[in-house]
Amino acid sequence: MFFRTAVFMFLFTGIHSAGADESRKSANPYSPDADLATAIRAYDGGDMVTALGAWRRAAAGGSTDAMTSLANIFQYGEGVRQDLPRAVAWYRRAADLGDGVAQMNLGELMADGRGTTRAAPGAYFWLSLAGRGGNAWADGQARIVAKRLPPDELTKLNARIAGWRPKQP
Repeated sequence: MFFRTAVFMFLFTGIHSAGADESRKSANPYSPDADLATAIRAYDGGDMVTALGAWRRAAAGGSTDAMTSLANIFQYGEGVRQDLPRAVAWYRRAADLGDGVAQMNLGELMADGRGTTRAAPGAYFWLSLAGRGGNAWADGQARIVAKRLPPDELTKLNARIAGWRPKQP
């Protein structure tokens, strides 16, 4: 539980601070920060019902940190039944919004065929985006996956990656 707490605290406090800043600039006056803090306190205290509710509210408010946290909860079955397809869905929502951790995890699940169909093109796409964002591990994994792709498909994927922009919440 300590490791998962450390992961959630890392997600909450540092890696996505730019995303939190962006949510404050939006026309929507709701900020998911309070719900994220509530979720982490509840999680640390073992209250998964409260934690899940707070993460869901924050995710509905556009928080990629909350979406990624929910994905982790379902991926590892912490306080809930493990549900890899549900984890994939939460990772995809956050990845579409530009979350590098979600992109990396989604790519890894696609590469392995866990919770989704094994798909080298999708794995390469998401791992490459995470790598482009500065994640060296994801970049290395994308290079490994690239070896399974035909050159013409790799060219098309690289063009798609070059033009990719995150969706707006």
